[in-house]
Formats: sequence, C-alpha cells, structure tokens
Amino acid sequence: MDHLIAMPLDHTPGAILFDCDGTLCDTMPLHYRAWRRILDDAGHPDLFPEPQFYAWGGVCAAEILERLNRDHGTNMDVAGLTHAKEMAYRELIPELSGIEPVLAEVRRFHGVVPLAVVSGGMGLVVRESLRILGIEECFDTIVGSEDSPRSKPAPDPFLIAAERLGIDPSRCVVYEDAPAGLEGARAAGMKAVDITRYLTAR
Repeated sequence: MDHLIAMPLDHTPGAILFDCDGTLCDTMPLHYRAWRRILDDAGHPDLFPEPQFYAWGGVCAAEILERLNRDHGTNMDVAGLTHAKEMAYRELIPELSGIEPVLAEVRRFHGVVPLAVVSGGMGLVVRESLRILGIEECFDTIVGSEDSPRSKPAPDPFLIAAERLGIDPSRCVVYEDAPAGLEGARAAGMKAVDITRYLTAR
C-alpha cells in the first residue's frame, strides 16, 4: 500500500499528530446525527445544516454552539448542550469504523516516533473511540477539547501536543481531514497532510 506521506523511515519526523474524527475514525456522520438529536430536541431543527457541519469540521462543540448563538441570535446553553452532544455521540460510538489507510500509518510509526491525537472532541470520548479501534495504547498523549483554551483553527492544541512530547513543532507532521485542523497545524509551524486528497484518489 502507498504510504500517506512519502518519507522513508530513515527520514522520519520528530513526532506525528493525528486528528481523530474523520481522520483515524469514520465518525463524522455519527457526530452529525448527535448534533441533529440535541439541536432538534432544543427546538432548533433548522440550525446547523449538514454542509455547514462539514465546513466547520475540527471545531470543538462549544465553539460551534457559540458561533450558532452569535450568527442566529439564539441563547442556547453552551455548556449544557456541549455535554449533551458528546453524550449523544457516545451512544453511537459502537457504530464507528476506522479509516484503514490512516490506521496503517499509526502501525507504521508506532514505536518509531512519538504519536499523539489532537482532537476537538472531549478527551473521554476520544479515548473511547480509540479503544474501540484497539489503538489507544499507540499514542503517547491525547489532547482533547478540555486541554486547550482555543480550539482549531488556532494552533494551540497542536502546540500543547508538541510540548507534551518534547518535540519542536517544526519537526511534527499532522494528519488531518478538516480545513480548521489543517489551518491550525500550519499555524503551529507543522507539516500538514490532508488525508482527504489521498482517500479521494483511492
């Protein structure tokens, strides 16, 4: 199988950081179902259509709700609905599947360089997804939404991961599927691999 990054093992990066949803796990449809459940129940069936959901991929749930409140003049309970959304998604986690070309990269580099997950989701939920895929132990650290004051596209989550790993950001490679994540990785001074181009090509 072709590797996602054309880099022989004697020229490996200092560390590799993976997004979770849409990169390691094919979870985006499940997340949207969770969003629809909590927004519909809150009386907002017309908010957050599916194209907007994908356009905002990588942005944490709290930031999404704040944007929706600001854009639509609503006053939704950000903290309460953020928790409700993550719990609604958690009920759907058993349905998730992995994205095999990216999982192959995890196996390729596990034990070779430090690995991290940098996600806009709650760490608890991210870890549960990784456990279902049987890859949680492959990662040296996991950065969730609660670990960073600013979410993607800010560089903060990626910089936190690099600091925890003790690797200079310029030596990190990030695997991402969402525009916000790719922007944040580049803003952190890291090489970004857009996995969607690879998957589309396949």
